[in-house]
Amino acid sequence: MINPAQQQPQAPPPQQPPTQPQGPPKRERKRITIRDPNQGGRDITEEIMSGRWSTPTLVLKGLDPM
Repeated sequence: MINPAQQQPQAPPPQQPPTQPQGPPKRERKRITIRDPNQGGRDITEEIMSGRWSTPTLVLKGLDPM
C-alpha cells in the first residue's frame, strides 16, 4: 500500500498581489474668493496670493504697542 501523504506533493498556496498602502482619499480643492469691502467688493484674491497687495496695514489709534 502507498501512504496517501507521500502520493501527491502539496501545491503551493496561491499568491496574492502585493497590496499598495492607501493614503487618505483626495479632498476636493475649492477656490476661495477674497473681496475688499473698501473697494466696492472688488475681488482681491490674486493680489493677496501673489504678494501684490498694496493696501497699507491698518493701524488702530489709541492702542499702545507692546
